[in-house]
Amino acid sequence: MVIKLQGQLEANRPFTLLAWGHWFTLANFILALVVSYFYINANPAPQSFSGWFYLLISWLGHFAFLSLSCFILTIFPVITLFPTKRFIRGVSALMASILQLYLFLDVLAFRGLGYHLSTSSIDQLSEVEDVYVASLGNGYWVLLLAMFIFILIYQFFVSNFTWKRIQQLQGFRYKNVLANGLFACFILSHLMHIWADATLHTDISKQDALFPGSYPLTAKTLLARHGLIDLNEYNATKSQQTSLNLNSF
Repeated sequence: MVIKLQGQLEANRPFTLLAWGHWFTLANFILALVVSYFYINANPAPQSFSGWFYLLISWLGHFAFLSLSCFILTIFPVITLFPTKRFIRGVSALMASILQLYLFLDVLAFRGLGYHLSTSSIDQLSEVEDVYVASLGNGYWVLLLAMFIFILIYQFFVSNFTWKRIQQLQGFRYKNVLANGLFACFILSHLMHIWADATLHTDISKQDALFPGSYPLTAKTLLARHGLIDLNEYNATKSQQTSLNLNSF
């Protein structure tokens, strides 16, 4: 009986680790929302209800998508190749810390320089460093170190907390509702952007570059093909709006 029970535990370990990985990813999604608030804080507030609604669902949907992508690209392969709980939890906490620190650096770049970091350009990090060292001095390095330590502590705490309570978490009755809600936010935000781009709703379209790695969908050609919009009129109106925006400066 003991041998059979031990065998069952070993067989179920990868599935338990995957379940843990999902909850660990959710905890990092929450942390990413906190850090990414400072993108929103640095940008002009929307002027309409639709602008605020789009901001909310794109914020939730986009970072849910980024968190899931990071899980699939980092934690999932490690769980598949090395299904050992101590190794998985330690490596996952370290990888998540590095990714969250990169998000924090991107926030600094966006607030200080007005653009997001490119994964292919190390030079941008030195530009961020120049801006903040000029204003904070050595305090910039203290800030980065303190932030990394905080993130690392958070990761190990969450890693341990979710593993010890994995059975209770898996019993949470609304977990599918939560996952479906975040997926709906992601899809709806892209549908709203298609509509906003086609109708030149600037309160939504101006948020295109607010979050890192954001590529909202457009469908002007498809809509024009079905006679839903006139591309000539669309381009003329867009040019007029651009001229008004330039004149306002």
